[in-house]
Amino acid sequence: MAGVELKFEEFELDPRGYCLQRSGRTLKLERIPMELLVLLVERRGQLVTREEIVEKLWGKNVFLDTDNAINTAIRKIRHALKDDPEGSRFIQTVTGRGYRFIAPIKEGSGSTAQATAAPALPNTPIEPQDSGLWTRQSWKWIVRLLAVLGLILGSGGYFLRPKFFPKPATSQKRVMLAVLPFQNLSNDPEQEYFSDGLTEETITDLGELSPEKLGVIARTSSMAYKRTNKTAGQVGQELGVDYILEGSVRREAGWARISAQLIRVKDQSHVWAQSYDRDIRDILGVQSELGDAITQQVQVKLTAEERVANSKIRSIPPGAYDAYLRGLYSWNQFTPADLRKSIEYFQQAIERDPQYAQAYAGLAESYGVLMDWNKLPPAEAYSKSEAAARRAVELDSGNSEAHSALGWQLLSYDRDYAGSEKEFQRAIELNASNADAHDGLANYFAIRGRFNQSLAEVRRARDLDPLSLLMNHDVGKMLFYARRYDEAIQQLRFTLDLHPDSIAPHYVLWLIDQAQGRSEEADTEFFKMTAGGFNPAMTEIQKTHAKLGWKGAWQNLLATKLVSNWDLAGVSLVAADKNQTLNLLQRAADDRLSQVIFLGVDPRYDGLRSDPKFQVLLHRLGLGE
Repeated sequence: MAGVELKFEEFELDPRGYCLQRSGRTLKLERIPMELLVLLVERRGQLVTREEIVEKLWGKNVFLDTDNAINTAIRKIRHALKDDPEGSRFIQTVTGRGYRFIAPIKEGSGSTAQATAAPALPNTPIEPQDSGLWTRQSWKWIVRLLAVLGLILGSGGYFLRPKFFPKPATSQKRVMLAVLPFQNLSNDPEQEYFSDGLTEETITDLGELSPEKLGVIARTSSMAYKRTNKTAGQVGQELGVDYILEGSVRREAGWARISAQLIRVKDQSHVWAQSYDRDIRDILGVQSELGDAITQQVQVKLTAEERVANSKIRSIPPGAYDAYLRGLYSWNQFTPADLRKSIEYFQQAIERDPQYAQAYAGLAESYGVLMDWNKLPPAEAYSKSEAAARRAVELDSGNSEAHSALGWQLLSYDRDYAGSEKEFQRAIELNASNADAHDGLANYFAIRGRFNQSLAEVRRARDLDPLSLLMNHDVGKMLFYARRYDEAIQQLRFTLDLHPDSIAPHYVLWLIDQAQGRSEEADTEFFKMTAGGFNPAMTEIQKTHAKLGWKGAWQNLLATKLVSNWDLAGVSLVAADKNQTLNLLQRAADDRLSQVIFLGVDPRYDGLRSDPKFQVLLHRLGLGE
């Protein structure tokens, strides 16, 4: 079939050339939808099951949300073919089974090919429409994700792509658990922050319970299943866990009713269920009881020290806890406005409880991200972020999140690399399910040139948060710094297959094209990265660049202040001279931009490494030999 031009109605498909045309005009169709269309057309008239699609497009043992990935690809094919799912001319959807290509096809110059499938049988249920793309992070994709703005503005951002996600390489001794989002049964949408916050707090508490014996999937991936219709078996298989914890919360006045049930994935049996009616002031006690019950049911034996730690419940004023949960909810919306709102809530929590370590940790992260996004002056944000992180550890040295927050501060802004490694390691000791700490340690190993360790850590982070674009992106970023370009490109293209509208992967693709000297491709990725209306002037800059190149567009780009000094230095590699590039790098260091810490391993700057000014800058950053 390969190499034969296939025609159906006004469309022409070249399977070998991966080209779809309509009345002679080439249509844009991404790789995954194109591969699926070719598969369906080549097997026209036959039912192609969803299982066959997964194996053909991604391979066996795939570890991603294949249902939504397939639905998304089908939707894009329908869009290209102008195919109405309720009265399809081309693709018939058989509910719960798969798809069938039903249009007549001609091959070559017009000889009629074998007739396609007969019309749908009368009793064949046809799915009225395909469900939408999973969005987790369409966010935050992420928590902490879309460092889209951060990446665009020169942040230290965080973002992968093998042919498929491998199953987590977790130890057989470690039981893996996923906490699905608690349902809000309060008949009040305004209470969503409470149910979401309780979910996140439960994930954190269970992760710290017995780090060596019980692993817990991170919030980002768990929240992807909010209001899901999937079974516990499907969720468990996709996340690679042994147990699923489902829950609901109904809050009225000063009381809350929390219900939870534990499901064993392998046989989808309900092994435990319990409801708790508590005064809001006693809500933290429920989390302790949940921990006791779950460890008993999954047969994880706590040490005496772990039992004592779980039994310790510090009294937190209800108003402080409520403000903290509101801060978490705002943080997880991951926009500049919501991050500023999260700061207000965390500060309210601290005012009502000055000993609230977790509120200080949240405050540190909020200031850090806003600084990365150039939404707060570095001089202001840096000092506030550092003070909050240090206070969090001072108040609770046994809090994993506090150590992780301080680790990022020391790594990205203080440039105390040895100190950051110590904090990340301590955070992991306290909670081996802390994906953020594994990710921080991966970044530390990368700037030290210890790439095997870096990749091992970032993949642990990804295994703990498999649906997070944040963690997936960082796998691609670490592969870039390790100069494993083909793997990095594959990883980032995979991200774009799932989220074609996301901007962040284009940032690392821009870096890769620069490092490999592909100037035209690099320019394409740069303008994709800076798309999205962040500055209307970018359209004019792009027009000028098309006519005169970067030398002509350079001054206009400088005037917009759209990108940071770090990214301007990257542009100046091809637009200006060496001295200007060095000056911009020095300014980026003065700005405390977090990406500067990768200067020692960034392959784009290999040509400057022998320059004395470059060496001085490396030593200033603590990156010299």
